[in-house]
Amino acid sequence: MDAKRRSVAGDKMAFVDMVCDMSRRGDISAVAETFEGYWTDKMKYPWHTLYAGLEKRSATKKPDVNLSNTLLLLRDAVFGALGLTSLSLALEMSTEEIVRRIVKEPSWKEARRDVRQYASDTVSEMIKRGEIAYLIPSGLTSDGLGFLAPTLRHAQLEEFRNSKPKLMRGKLDLRPLSRCILGRTLLRQLAIKEDRLDEGDPRGAQLLETYEHMLVDVEIGEGAPAAAPVDMEQVTIGGEPTDEGTDRKQARVSEEQGEGVQTNLTEYVGNSREDRGAKRVPRPPKAKPRSRGKSHQGRARNS
Repeated sequence: MDAKRRSVAGDKMAFVDMVCDMSRRGDISAVAETFEGYWTDKMKYPWHTLYAGLEKRSATKKPDVNLSNTLLLLRDAVFGALGLTSLSLALEMSTEEIVRRIVKEPSWKEARRDVRQYASDTVSEMIKRGEIAYLIPSGLTSDGLGFLAPTLRHAQLEEFRNSKPKLMRGKLDLRPLSRCILGRTLLRQLAIKEDRLDEGDPRGAQLLETYEHMLVDVEIGEGAPAAAPVDMEQVTIGGEPTDEGTDRKQARVSEEQGEGVQTNLTEYVGNSREDRGAKRVPRPPKAKPRSRGKSHQGRARNS
């Protein structure tokens, strides 16, 4: 019986080592396959008892010296399989708790959807509370949470606007900047490592000037349109494209052909006339006004 228990425990540790190796190699699809297999073979993929085995390993007389690294690799593996790589550092939720939520669901598909929704709600609340130190808009977008990116960028802008260095007791206080992600970027650009600068330090004036420029750039970026305007085609009431839309398409085709290639002018004019002729009914020519004298002569001749 004891030998069987040791064998099962050994299999669990072998599974841990296997997942860590997948994480180390960046083979996240293989990690996802272990989650998918959990519901068909829990002995082969023991996610439900994985952390219990790690706790027993850490409590032994000879604990694993690489336990911290193992936990980091497992966290990267779990967040990678969930498609939430950018939140591995930002979320305070433990990996064990996330795995516990996963194995409660009836399938990997349900589990992935549930945890992703939970993470989305958590990030939304973090942004409202101003806990944005480890959140990155591009990271949220790559994780499929791009709908939260505009709110995060606005929160970062407000945080940066409120972190303007102030002069206190003859010192320029830079601590608010150091706690702000955009502020830290600014300090790195200027190679400033101090928390305070003397009032007469020339770097202080340079910092304030650069701060104002950066604030304007961020504000302009915040108000920029999400996408370039789309070229709209004008149509008539009946739904047919107008001549202006046709001319625009012809011009675009000419640009795509490149230099040295010209459209046959007679063919273009002929097609344009045919198109116009199909849409418009020609008006009868107006009769030219004739003088009274000539009119009398014509009548006499016809009679």
